[in-house]
Amino acid sequence: RMDDATQFMAHMTQDMRQMRNNFAVVNGHMVSMQASLVKMESDIASIPSITNSVGAIGGKMSMIKQDLSSVSDDMNAIQNRMSTMHGNVYKIDNKLMGLTSGVSNITRNVNTISKPMGMFPFK
Repeated sequence: RMDDATQFMAHMTQDMRQMRNNFAVVNGHMVSMQASLVKMESDIASIPSITNSVGAIGGKMSMIKQDLSSVSDDMNAIQNRMSTMHGNVYKIDNKLMGLTSGVSNITRNVNTISKPMGMFPFK
């Protein structure tokens, strides 16, 4: 039934919202980690080989942060599309309920019209 599909879409939309919120939290952690790496890089500047390695990690963390931000934007777009789909499925569900009612009325009308045929001895 379309109500089940509508409910599924609603749950899916809620899951997408939760995922977006989780990505925002992860993004915040990534910013904190990047700041920690920058501080750590400054603290161990006297050891050049380690400093170079940490610098490379810091650059990768920045790229990961950008990627997560991009994913968060994509999740927003997906959520908007899911909300639109949810609305459209709801509209389809309502139209199908109207169609079901119309078919029921047609069946009732055909039964009413055909009742006089019962008086004839046809088999």
